Amino acid sequence: MIGVITFVSAIYLWLMSIFYVPGPVIVLLTALMTGLFLSVYVANNLSRTFTLNVIENKHYGFVLIALVLAVVISTITLVLKVSEQYLSQVSYVKSLLSANSSSLAEFDENLQASEYLFAQDIFTAERARLRLVELNRLVALAEPTDLDRQVFQNNLIEGITLSEKAITLDPTNPFNHALLASFYGLLNVEQTPEVKSRRDNELAQVKLLDPKNPSYLVLFAQLSAKQGDLVTARSHLNEALNLKNDYTDALLLLSQIDLEEGKIESAIKVTNSIIALEPNNPARYFQLGVLLAKNNNLDQSVIAFKEAIRLDNSYANARYFLALTYLDLNKKEEALIELKNVLITNPDNQEIKNLISRVESGEFTKVDSSLAVPVDDVSVVDKKENVTTATETPDTDLVTPLNQNNNAPQIEDKSKTESISADADTVTE
Repeated sequence: MIGVITFVSAIYLWLMSIFYVPGPVIVLLTALMTGLFLSVYVANNLSRTFTLNVIENKHYGFVLIALVLAVVISTITLVLKVSEQYLSQVSYVKSLLSANSSSLAEFDENLQASEYLFAQDIFTAERARLRLVELNRLVALAEPTDLDRQVFQNNLIEGITLSEKAITLDPTNPFNHALLASFYGLLNVEQTPEVKSRRDNELAQVKLLDPKNPSYLVLFAQLSAKQGDLVTARSHLNEALNLKNDYTDALLLLSQIDLEEGKIESAIKVTNSIIALEPNNPARYFQLGVLLAKNNNLDQSVIAFKEAIRLDNSYANARYFLALTYLDLNKKEEALIELKNVLITNPDNQEIKNLISRVESGEFTKVDSSLAVPVDDVSVVDKKENVTTATETPDTDLVTPLNQNNNAPQIEDKSKTESISADADTVTE
């Protein structure tokens, strides 16, 4: 009876471990029941015993000792490796939890400690991403100092080195290749032509590893736009929209390129034509609302944003841009209603809280024109034909929203990048 119970229990637990992700308790129970079953089986089959006399035959003794030592050494090595990996993950989680309260230097030290305990590409890539955050901040400076240029060069060299190390640790992770491509994207391709080929090679590798992820195509478009290559950027965005026709990030950047090229009227006509083909696509109404707002057709823009919200009631970005349009029309009460609805789904968004506070106190001034996606949408995650996307901003610092002025959105001036990265181009030579 005990044998039957332990056998059934062991089989059940093994199946659970195979088809599900077992916790430590399940693993221990599986080992326990398997051991009990084997013990009961051996006890009930004494006639089928095998005796190995290591006293009479010393060769068997040496073999047995070697096997025992191999098992002991393997077990100790395995335990040490698992312990190192576990401690590194604990350290990584602690560093993430304290990221908001610690400086970038402290965060990097914590990540380095995790990396030292157990070499894993996620730790190395995160350290590289921190350098990219700092580089994007420096690129945005209007008048960088000599110190800023030196910091830029140091972070660029460290970021490229760490990205390459992450690729070495896991060459199958597309994020690692995208990270390296983003560093190359900060360099002036006119001064260092080989940078473009290296960047394109990394982007090609990303596409090979994750061909149906449109977020990477948006990254490619942003990198191309930063270099002033709007034709290539538009091509990448159209490809992304072929994979996911309501991808907000791609639609926003495409609208920005239309505005930069002075094609706002034709862009509005094209968007209206697409809406006729996709009448139930809220992202297209959102795109139309943005274009109309930038063309000062505020009343029509309100109608477009409202239609997007009607089709997707939790489309937070449509509500946010609708609120900004209301503020341009001096309808503060209506704007506050929309902003507070956005805050429900984005309770930790400090930008929204500050905007609500300024509107309520009467200190609101016109928000700078921006096509950045400022908030997260909660119901736009979709899976279609093996493509999983969302219309929210990806949780990544591979690229930052392109800079705009107060009058019209502008593609980032690449001369600003040239001024700060001129001394850093030598790292690729």
